[in-house]
Amino acid sequence: MSKPTAPVTMITGEPLIQPTEPTGPVPAQSVIKTLEILLADARAGEIQSIAYVVGTPDGTGNGWQGMNRQNMAMLGELAVLNRDIMDLLITTRLNPETGEVDYVPE
Repeated sequence: MSKPTAPVTMITGEPLIQPTEPTGPVPAQSVIKTLEILLADARAGEIQSIAYVVGTPDGTGNGWQGMNRQNMAMLGELAVLNRDIMDLLITTRLNPETGEVDYVPE
């Protein structure tokens, strides 16, 4: 018998079986918080353009919006971000099966 991927309910709406593990991607609360802060800043007019890279369960993507006279400065910031991510990858080791940090050198 296969394990259900969603709760099975009776006509009354009472669950008969609850899934024991998440049925889909788990929201990353730190990402949500950061996006909410950025959105509030954009709504206040503090952010005029954005370049981004996203990681999803299926891969990665990138894009930009509202590029303006700060294009060259933004390219510089992307270079700094690239270096910061490389530093993180060099100093931490992720378990490829779990995605959890296995080793952080001191």
